[in-house]
Amino acid sequence: MRDKSILDIITEHAANERLDALLLDDEEFVGLQKKIDEAAHELEGMGLTKEQRSGVDRMVSAYTESAAYYSLAAYRQGFHDCGALLIEIVPDRACHLRKEGGEREQQSI
Repeated sequence: MRDKSILDIITEHAANERLDALLLDDEEFVGLQKKIDEAAHELEGMGLTKEQRSGVDRMVSAYTESAAYYSLAAYRQGFHDCGALLIEIVPDRACHLRKEGGEREQQSI
């Protein structure tokens, strides 16, 4: 397993903590959560066997895990795209900043 990059750490924080806090105040998200709760309640009333409930649970869990991975990958790709866009928009300034950073490091040694 590789060490986490700063992008991985930022993405995890943003997706797991910051985004959760933002979504809890989002009416559409709250509505979707209520829809999930209603469907779960309806499923409970269907009288499924333990084996059937377990099968449904495995399928929903796999779908949720896939959607979470997809969301995290999309968020990470957005960071990459943003960085590439910034470098493209201001290439001279980006090169200048890289050069300044290197010079500062050399001066502090």
